[in-house]
Amino acid sequence: MNENNIQNQINPYNNRNYGIDLLRILLAFMVLSLHFNAGGTGKVLMNTTVVPWKWIVSGVTTLCYPAVNCYVLISGFFMYKQKADLRKQVKSLSKLWLMVLFFSVIGYLCVAIVFVKETSCIELIKRFFPVSRGKWWFFTVYFAMSLLSPFINSMLDTLDKTYHRILILLLLVMCSVIPMFNNWEGQLGSNYGYSLLWFFVLYVTGAYLADNDNVVVNESNGNKFVCLGLTGGGYLVSSAIVFCSGPLLGRLGISIELTPYNSLLTYIQAITLLLFFMNIKIKKKFRKVIGSLSALSLASYMFHCQEDIESVLWSNLKPWEYANCPTIILVFLATIVTLFVVSVIIGFVRNKVARFIGLDIKIMGLVDSIYMKVVKILS
Repeated sequence: MNENNIQNQINPYNNRNYGIDLLRILLAFMVLSLHFNAGGTGKVLMNTTVVPWKWIVSGVTTLCYPAVNCYVLISGFFMYKQKADLRKQVKSLSKLWLMVLFFSVIGYLCVAIVFVKETSCIELIKRFFPVSRGKWWFFTVYFAMSLLSPFINSMLDTLDKTYHRILILLLLVMCSVIPMFNNWEGQLGSNYGYSLLWFFVLYVTGAYLADNDNVVVNESNGNKFVCLGLTGGGYLVSSAIVFCSGPLLGRLGISIELTPYNSLLTYIQAITLLLFFMNIKIKKKFRKVIGSLSALSLASYMFHCQEDIESVLWSNLKPWEYANCPTIILVFLATIVTLFVVSVIIGFVRNKVARFIGLDIKIMGLVDSIYMKVVKILS
């Protein structure tokens, strides 16, 4: 997490949690897996009709549902711990914006060159506004949440732990329980979890975990194994319920989905998965590699979800053609591993070049100067 805010949310104290770094790498593969199977991209899940491939694809998809929630929980956890002010947050986000901008522009140019597509100055200019245009919905919402984080932190600091828990409970009822029984309608603004409000719920939850020292179990008390068993079991049990709920509820004539990001079960999946990895001890010989890959893992999302790359990626790979045969496993593994490796390499090269020319430092200096001028005007 060297160049972007999501990936740079490391423990500000001396005991960096490499289990969370390992989780970030896993989350990158989980997001790739979701898009490989999703109806709007790889379309594998909707085209798989033959058992056991239908069960396998559905099972993998279910296990990956909490990926986005985990990202936001991790951000809430460390943003609350770091207590960064708005000025630092703006500078940090400027680095993330540069990375997003890089993939937005490079993706457009690469597709135009490789597929000999006609370029347009207007379309190229649009690629310079990836966040405000909402082409990466996650970053659009994440930027908004990050800018609000200093104010959210100040609000949470006024609450004791009891009121913090009550706040989380109320938010879950309003943003998860009520929408579930109302067919996920958006009256309260949760929008299946694709919203700033749901990110706020996850942020507040992550902050609560950050404010509790017992989320990471001390090995000396002998409870580490029990903790891993409970959290890992909780993740698998909640995933199994989500997996089985569709067919069972369908037979009962109940039209309730349990798969949206703001589903209570998906929320539980994310929390148990995060707590499991928080309590994993990583051996020293693996820490450097895990830390480096974690710092670059978000590049896989930026690369394969760039609008131009995405438009040609799945239409050329056509993974849905293998949806009902054993070959789907090889296609799946080859696709997500290749996309991850290519993305990491591109991100690594970009970071090296940016450091060499001092791009990030210059931009952050410019952003800081503009910020101070705006504050002076408003004060």
